[in-house]
Amino acid sequence: MRATKLLRRTALVLALAIGIFSFLAQGGHANATDLPVVYVSGTLSASQTWNPSNVYFITNQVTIPDGVTLTISAGTIVKTNYHTSGVQVNNGGTLNIDGSTSSNVTFTSYRDDSMGGDTNGDGPSVGLDRDYSAIFSDRGTVNITGVDFKY
Repeated sequence: MRATKLLRRTALVLALAIGIFSFLAQGGHANATDLPVVYVSGTLSASQTWNPSNVYFITNQVTIPDGVTLTISAGTIVKTNYHTSGVQVNNGGTLNIDGSTSSNVTFTSYRDDSMGGDTNGDGPSVGLDRDYSAIFSDRGTVNITGVDFKY
């Protein structure tokens, strides 16, 4: 009886130690692969650059108007869902996707937890075929280098 209690306590302490070690090894975050999420939609009012330290979740159409440039840097993850209209580049607007051979820009589903973590907070999941929206150009300028389109 006494040995059983000691064994249970030892197992509990060991489980707690493993859990704490795992938590600390992940930088104290729930999931070390989860990046901060920037929710974007609407018409951009000024030029901007999206960088790989965030996941950009397009919740509704993003429009790049005349005189505005959106640059998406190498390694950046952009997530959309099938309800959004993606990125619209209007006449005079510019979209630069600046991926590289070693670090592509990735457009993927908001359900794709393998890229940037669990953006939509639904637990482990994967994207589905055609589960994202596209890039549309209405006579705008689109420059694409090194991009992956998943799902």
